[in-house]
Amino acid sequence: MRALKSGDKYIKMQEEYLKELRNLERIIKRLEEELSIVHRETITVRNQWFEIFEKIQKEFEHKLSISKK
Repeated sequence: MRALKSGDKYIKMQEEYLKELRNLERIIKRLEEELSIVHRETITVRNQWFEIFEKIQKEFEHKLSISKK
């Protein structure tokens, strides 16, 4: 009780809280950075997939038009 009255306990609790808060903020920042990287990779892979699909589609249409002649 004496520690609470003098404020020492409160100061220590506040320091521990701020330490934990900074730790959680670092974790969140790291996770946000990882998410950003994964998102960019997903977009890149999706774009590559569409490019390949379009190429295959054109080849198919070309062969189909040749076979109809």
